[in-house]
Amino acid sequence: MSNSPDQVAIRLIVDAAVRAPSVHNSQPWLWEYDGERLHVMADWSRQLRYADPEGRDLLISCGSALHHVSVAAAGLGWQATIQRLPDGRDERRLAVISFTQSGTNEVHQAALQALHERRTDRRAPSSQPVPAEKVDALVRAAMIHGAFATVLPDEASDQLRDLMMLSSVLQQSSDAYLEELAQWTHSQGDEGVPDSNVVWNPHQSISGGAGTRFPSGRLLDHEPEAGRPHQAWILLTTSSDDTISRLRAGEALSAVLVLGTLQGLSIVPYTQPIEVDTTRRGVEKALLRGSSNLQVILRVAVPPPDKPTVRQTRRRPIDAVLKTPWSDRTGDLEPAGAESTAE
Repeated sequence: MSNSPDQVAIRLIVDAAVRAPSVHNSQPWLWEYDGERLHVMADWSRQLRYADPEGRDLLISCGSALHHVSVAAAGLGWQATIQRLPDGRDERRLAVISFTQSGTNEVHQAALQALHERRTDRRAPSSQPVPAEKVDALVRAAMIHGAFATVLPDEASDQLRDLMMLSSVLQQSSDAYLEELAQWTHSQGDEGVPDSNVVWNPHQSISGGAGTRFPSGRLLDHEPEAGRPHQAWILLTTSSDDTISRLRAGEALSAVLVLGTLQGLSIVPYTQPIEVDTTRRGVEKALLRGSSNLQVILRVAVPPPDKPTVRQTRRRPIDAVLKTPWSDRTGDLEPAGAESTAE
C-alpha cells in the first residue's frame, strides 16, 4: 500500500481544490505534485491589477484552495500536513502539502461533497432569520483556521452598506478598472463570472447593483417574500496583514463556506470594500475599532425555499493547472513574470 496519493487520488484532490472561490473566478493557482508532496503556487499572471493591486484577493483565493485540499484529502482517506511559505518570503510558492493515510468517515465525506455543492448565490435572501447557533458555529470555524470573525449588530449594517456602496463608486470612477471588470464578466469559458450567475436587473447600469459589483446578468431573482430580507454580516479579520495572514483568511473563508453549505445557508463573500484603502480603513475604524485587519466581508442568509439552484461556475481543466510525474506536458508551471507581485 502506497504511503502517498497515487495519480487518481491526487487528481481527485486537486479537482476538488479548484472548486474554491476566487476573485472574479480568476483561479490564480498552480499545482505541482512530485510523487510525495503537493506544491501550491500563486499564478501572479492572473492577478487583477486594478481591482486587486496589492494581491490580497489573490492570496485569499489561494488560501481557500489550500483549505479545500485538506477537506478533499480527508474525504479520500488522507491527512494533509501544510507547510506555508516553505521558501521564506517567496510569494510564488505558497505551500507544500504532505499526506498521511488516515482513513475517512461520514463527516469527512460530507465535507468533501460540500466542496462540489457550494455555490455563490447573489440573489436576495429570505426573510427568515439566520439561527444564532449556526452563526456561532461559523465564527468558531473561522477562528479554528486562523482568523477572527466579528458578527455585526443589526444597527451597524446600514453603515457597512454605505461603505460598500462608496467602494463601488470609487472603483467605478476608473476606466481601467471597468475595462478589467468587463474582461472577467459575461464569461462563456472556463474562467470569469458567467451571466448565469449574476442577478438580472433591468434598471442596473454598468456601475453595478443588485448586491453585486457586476453588470446585470441573466440570473432571475425570486419574487420578494413578505417582510424584509434578513441577513447576518460577518467580518473576517486577522491580527496582521502579511502573506501568511491573507492565506489564513482564505483558509478560514473556505471553512466557513463548507460549514455554511452543510448548514443549508447562503454565504456570499464581498471583497470590494477591502480593495479600496478608504473604505477598508473606514470599516476597520468604525466597525472594528481599529483592532484588526479586515480581509473578507460575508453575507450570511437563509435562502428562500424552492428556488432553482444557481449553476456552478466552470473551472479550468486540471491538466492546465496541475503538473505530476505522470503529466505529458513539460516545463515549469510557474508563470513567466511571476516576480511581479504588486498588491
